[in-house]
Amino acid sequence: MEDISLHLLDILQNSVSAGATLITCRFVKIADRLQLSIEDNGRGMDEETVNAALDPFYTSKSFRKKKIGLGIPLFAQSAKLSGGDFSLESKVGQGTRIKAEFVVSNIDALPLGDISLSLVNCIVAHQSVDFVVEIVCDTEEEFSLDTREIKKEMEGISLNEPVVRKYLEEVVSQQVLKLEDR
Repeated sequence: MEDISLHLLDILQNSVSAGATLITCRFVKIADRLQLSIEDNGRGMDEETVNAALDPFYTSKSFRKKKIGLGIPLFAQSAKLSGGDFSLESKVGQGTRIKAEFVVSNIDALPLGDISLSLVNCIVAHQSVDFVVEIVCDTEEEFSLDTREIKKEMEGISLNEPVVRKYLEEVVSQQVLKLEDR
């Protein structure tokens, strides 16, 4: 994948496919490191499936002729190539947590891509799922967006309504800019 936002989009879609009703994305930028964690309350995986998920020749998607799932292995490889780290934890019935750390100054670090677009597209496309987005930078105040609170305030108005979507895009993109300071 070309950038971190595409990895994020892939993992978010995996969470939705696993039946998650709550997905938390946390970005922490401290000095030269960017940590990204995605945690969901979906079906989760047993230990054997977790190990298999890191194998590029495994996928849980049965509609494919070839069982090749590159999303998680490529995400892990991207983090490690930058000098960072990657972990995948999951428990059946409790959900999954993926954590990737990137050394942003490393020549092999992927660009961020359009993180805000990936987040907002997932939020408006999967309105039955609640999302929490947290952004922490070493020099800034912590940012948190919780779609449960927004939905409550909107009193049944769709998050895909143009004015609501525009608000989400503006708020999230303004905060994501803090991550881009390399």
